[in-house]
Amino acid sequence: MTGKIIRLALRGLAGLAAATLLAGFLSRLLPEAFPAGSTMDGISALRGQAIALALLASPALLVSRDRGLALAMGLGALGALAATPELFHAEPVPPPGAALSAPAGRDGESGGCPPLKAVTANLFQWNRSAEAATRVLLDLDADLLVLQEPPARLRAPQGPLFRRYPHRLQVDTGTAAAGPLLLSRRPLLARHLGIGPKHAVATLDPGGPCALTVATAHLDWPGTGAQGAEVEALAARLAAIHGPLAVMGDFNAAPWSRTLRQLSDRAGLRRRHRALGTYRGGAGGRGGAWFVPGGLPIDHILTRPGLAAESVRTIEIPGSDHLGLAATLRLTAAPPP
Repeated sequence: MTGKIIRLALRGLAGLAAATLLAGFLSRLLPEAFPAGSTMDGISALRGQAIALALLASPALLVSRDRGLALAMGLGALGALAATPELFHAEPVPPPGAALSAPAGRDGESGGCPPLKAVTANLFQWNRSAEAATRVLLDLDADLLVLQEPPARLRAPQGPLFRRYPHRLQVDTGTAAAGPLLLSRRPLLARHLGIGPKHAVATLDPGGPCALTVATAHLDWPGTGAQGAEVEALAARLAAIHGPLAVMGDFNAAPWSRTLRQLSDRAGLRRRHRALGTYRGGAGGRGGAWFVPGGLPIDHILTRPGLAAESVRTIEIPGSDHLGLAATLRLTAAPPP
């Protein structure tokens, strides 16, 4: 009796892994049938977990004499591994081109465009550890913070973040939900392009060829129907922006998703860093608390050629259901006139 229960459990786990892997393949083979933001696209975000589950279940199925299923699961997992290089390595960052020169400063000296330390993080609107999250952000000593779902206590004008960062762009959603918040040490030419209440665009303008544009993205969950419309609007707006561009935030989409491919292709963006499991599960807010083993790789930093995101790494954010991402943004080529 125990043996039958174990075999049934193994077959159930194998079926779950197979369904997840199949969702990824179908969304790639039949993009018209499974567009950006579809439920199938969302299920494929669990591909890393499905591969691990299939590889673990295959030997157990072999022992339980389900040799055909074990072989199918093993081959499917190996095929998915080969088709998902984002799980293991990042694309190489292009070498810098000709050195960029910044305009002369007040002291009459000039120098190259300095790299920018940037951080993006979904702080979780119902964060119960906002003060600890603030300390982490301050300790990172970044030049730019691109924040989604900032709790009310972090948005206080008298708060420590606002004292550290004199240049800010905060979007009012008109609802109880928190809009994005961009905090910068460098001057901002704010350009909120009407993309939606969860997205904002600003140009960091230290002058001359060093200017670059940064956008924050916070797409809806796939399967609701909203993500597909958001991708269309966001891609159109970003494609209209000229020059160096970085798009950072919570995309609620995996690197191999139709959503990210469509956005990247239409706006001329690339995600070069390795898939990093940033979504860990519910943090005890209205949606409850749960845990996603390994995390889901749904937070990203996308850049246009001419701007590189280097040394991308995850950051622990107290009280949040996401890990943050820290990177160094470096101009590698002067923007076209």
